[in-house]
Amino acid sequence: ADAICLQGVEAGGHRATFQNVDEAPYVSLSNLIYTICREIQIPVIAAGGIMNGKDIHLALCAGAAAVQLGTAFLCTDESGANAVYKQALRSGEFTETALTRAFTGRLARGLKNDFMSTYENAAPAIYPAVHTLTQPIRAKALQDQNPHAMSLWASIRFKEIKQGTVKEVFEQLTKELILCQS
Repeated sequence: ADAICLQGVEAGGHRATFQNVDEAPYVSLSNLIYTICREIQIPVIAAGGIMNGKDIHLALCAGAAAVQLGTAFLCTDESGANAVYKQALRSGEFTETALTRAFTGRLARGLKNDFMSTYENAAPAIYPAVHTLTQPIRAKALQDQNPHAMSLWASIRFKEIKQGTVKEVFEQLTKELILCQS
């Protein structure tokens, strides 16, 4: 490999793993960067819960060669996220995220909603079968504008989500990073 992308437990969305098993132990991004960078000689790309310039600075100082942001850009003008998803992220109605298999059968982090709470303990680890079974439910929820039956993938730090154009968000992140480096 030319580089490795590390995903901390803070990350939203599906776990970056080839095995559909529970994560144990849960490792924070900062600890993961530190541990892996001591063991390998190729560049590390850090991902998971990075929402501002300070986070970027800390990841780079911990040894990452680059960072990857996802949730921070979900509410940008150019994002492909649907309007119901974007509204749920900004609404204040959702207060936490959780890891779940309820929507797809594969472990993923998203906004904790009614569907997740109701079906988490019943969801087997059989991706993509669960994904296929819940797809019509998620499609109907989108049609009904019901965020409580949709998969709303997001980092644990989703409350810090940014809005505006990608260019504006990128410029804000750059300014924050420069301030941290001074």
